[in-house]
Amino acid sequence: SKVEQLQRAKEAFEPSLIQELTRLDDRMRMADQVLGAHIAPTAFFKTLEQATLSTISFQTLEMSATDPQHIAIKMAGIAESVNSIALQADLFSKNGAVTSPIFSDITRQSDGVHFNMTALINPASVSYVHMVNDAAHTQSAQTPQPNPLNASPFSPQTTGTQNQSTQTTPPKGTTTPPSTPRTP
Repeated sequence: SKVEQLQRAKEAFEPSLIQELTRLDDRMRMADQVLGAHIAPTAFFKTLEQATLSTISFQTLEMSATDPQHIAIKMAGIAESVNSIALQADLFSKNGAVTSPIFSDITRQSDGVHFNMTALINPASVSYVHMVNDAAHTQSAQTPQPNPLNASPFSPQTTGTQNQSTQTTPPKGTTTPPSTPRTP
């Protein structure tokens, strides 16, 4: 009778379901591992756009990745002045996405100061997981949350303020003074 009870208990656990859930768990762990190591170079372009001074323009970009932890970049660019290059180097050093920036071959030409730059990219700044988390955080911060105190189960919620502009015209017989441009 004990063997029969054990067999019924084993069948109650549904071995096929347990096997399917174990396989799903293995697949999810592998997907997590693959996504954790995946890099998103597009995240670097957004960071580069935000960290580049308006007095600097990059003409070329070469990116080489021997592995996701060692990503090197080479860029050539033009700056308005040598001071702009120095400020850009300082900004990259403080940014954290670009590490060890080295500016070289600095030459003054008729269209500006030409230079070359080599640097490494911080792997955390181009991590796919980091990019997805930032996007989710930005989206949740922009989504307005309804106020539960003002909620009515019978009417739809409106979020934000409605901008209504009205234009008034002067009564007949009156004139409006012409607008004059202001000079600073």
